[in-house]
Amino acid sequence: MGFMEVTGMQKKQSKLLSAILLALGSSGTAAYAQTEITGFSGSAKLNLSHDDNIYRTTDEFAQSDTLVSLSPEAKLVGAAGKHRFQVDYKGDYAKHFDLSDADYDDHSLSVRADLDHSLKLKTRFEAAYITDHQDPGTINRVQLDLAEFNTYDEKKYSAAVFYGGTDSTGRLELRYKNADIDYTNNGLDFLDNKINEFGAKFIYRISDKTKTYLEAIYTDNDYTPPVGTPEQDNVNEVYRAGITWNFANKLTGDVNAGYQKADFDNQSFRSTSGLTYDGTITWDVSSYTEINVIMRRRALDSTLEQFGSFTRNTLGTSIKHEFTDRLTFNGAFSYYKDDLNLGTVRDDKRYTYEAGLAYEFMPRITLAGAYKHQTRDSTLAFAEYESNVVSLSVKVAI
Repeated sequence: MGFMEVTGMQKKQSKLLSAILLALGSSGTAAYAQTEITGFSGSAKLNLSHDDNIYRTTDEFAQSDTLVSLSPEAKLVGAAGKHRFQVDYKGDYAKHFDLSDADYDDHSLSVRADLDHSLKLKTRFEAAYITDHQDPGTINRVQLDLAEFNTYDEKKYSAAVFYGGTDSTGRLELRYKNADIDYTNNGLDFLDNKINEFGAKFIYRISDKTKTYLEAIYTDNDYTPPVGTPEQDNVNEVYRAGITWNFANKLTGDVNAGYQKADFDNQSFRSTSGLTYDGTITWDVSSYTEINVIMRRRALDSTLEQFGSFTRNTLGTSIKHEFTDRLTFNGAFSYYKDDLNLGTVRDDKRYTYEAGLAYEFMPRITLAGAYKHQTRDSTLAFAEYESNVVSLSVKVAI
């Protein structure tokens, strides 16, 4: 889960308004047109990188390789009256020079509808299909003999109801999400999972740019492992209070804290409860420099058999500085601490450092170079690793 992504400085979207809006039967109002961009936009990023520890293992098992990846993105947005419709596609295709088993082709396709029923009532519906692979350095499962990345398919559906305008004194949000996750290799069928999640959030506006909120999230995780494998079924509950603010368009943030409980049906599995928090703060130091800070503490389901859950603490910061209109520096640091108990105490600490330059060679064409270093220290030696990735890329936007 990288904290920084090197991108071009200007994010422009071309408008193919006539054909697309006619196809969607648009009759948008002037007010809507001022706040929503409709049409087609897309980009493609070609990346050449060298990774000296592909599978994030100890030095003894580390394998290095050079790879080429292509990451296309496409978005189609249309409107019908005050309603908005959107289709998104993201792909990530990678070919390794030597380790062909490490090749992957990831996809994400989503469809979303935002319906504006009245000044106070709005709804949102979304469906997505995802095929993806895991970064082995981000999970608590250690696979020293890994020959290919863990891959999974995910089908996801969600619905939301919003009552009250964004500028109302009070606003109520109700959400539902259903997801079906199916692991496709490396004997991880015991992680197949069906998720039903319900959420409610009440937002109270203190001033034009400051809001507080109360939120409750209930998640039912129904694992569907092969016959004879213990199930990791559990219920995860989160109750928290938060605040969002925007001070003079210079300092913005969203910070919350509360209580989280992960309770497993199988009492032999490790349940987790206690403090949870999540915060993001952005400081626009100047028109050229932006600093971001994130902080997070939450319980996660383990990728280890018959284990349960563990607590992950995250702290990260990133900086973006524009030397010129075309040249941008991006830097980031992230720290992750996993508290595990495997009979003997296991604590993992992971550090990520990133730095890169992006140069807008031409309008819509951005060249970039980046370096990323990751280290995981652990009380158990077999869980430690170190990796370095150097990359060069070119991104073309349309």
